[in-house]
Amino acid sequence: MKFLSRSAKNGSYFKNLPKSSAIKLIDIGSATFESQGHSYVVSTRHYRAPEVILGLGWNYLCDMWSIGSMLVELCSNLIMKHVDHSAGYLINLLRGLW
Repeated sequence: MKFLSRSAKNGSYFKNLPKSSAIKLIDIGSATFESQGHSYVVSTRHYRAPEVILGLGWNYLCDMWSIGSMLVELCSNLIMKHVDHSAGYLINLLRGLW
């Protein structure tokens, strides 16, 4: 298995992972039960799902959005445009005004 490493000095390059490596997910500080209300804002601003930005609540699908956003960056070796993710910006983007 390989992963992409970004270095300011050497640019981007791939590194081999040792066979004993494991990918671990950490920081589940926002973990809740599905039956609980989900009205507060969650996730990192840059990978926040549209429904969270619009204040419509959230569920596990918002995590899929965040993971997908990160995978796009990892696979394309490009950084997604990180902007102010306000409801007004999102609405204008969806309308094609931006």
